[in-house]
Amino acid sequence: MIAGFAPKTYQSQVLESITAYFESCHEQRSPSLAFTATTEQLWGRGLAYNPLSGFSSDMPYFCLRVPTGGGKTWLAAKSVATRQAFQVEDEECRKVYQSSGALMHHLEKLAAAQRNALLGDGEGVEQVKPYSLANVLRLHRPFVSVDEAHNSRTELAFDMLSSGCTPS
Repeated sequence: MIAGFAPKTYQSQVLESITAYFESCHEQRSPSLAFTATTEQLWGRGLAYNPLSGFSSDMPYFCLRVPTGGGKTWLAAKSVATRQAFQVEDEECRKVYQSSGALMHHLEKLAAAQRNALLGDGEGVEQVKPYSLANVLRLHRPFVSVDEAHNSRTELAFDMLSSGCTPS
């Protein structure tokens, strides 16, 4: 948090809503069911989930609808890890590859093929699969936060997003 900056009540509520949605995605194992359940819980009316065309139907997403000047960029930044977290020359300093117990629930109960696709530390029988952000993204496919998205509605932008969403 920025020193001296305290989020407004509605900003805290937005972040709580995002957290509730992603927790429900994990519990329900379906973004559609999670979205309907979360909107029912938050607003007393379960809304329909509309998958994004061209993307996997099990990829969760959401849209922040906050008025101009309401802090959408700050809210988006508080909601995700950014691509800059991967842009560190010394890989040992990249926190996205470090194991974190907070991410454990994303990587439990995986099929062998899913576990094999994760990044590992070590070799052979000594290899471990860390509970890292990089592995969560590798498993669930990354999400993208696009600030000023109304200015990004070009064929090139959509091509970049659809082809760039598969982790290597």
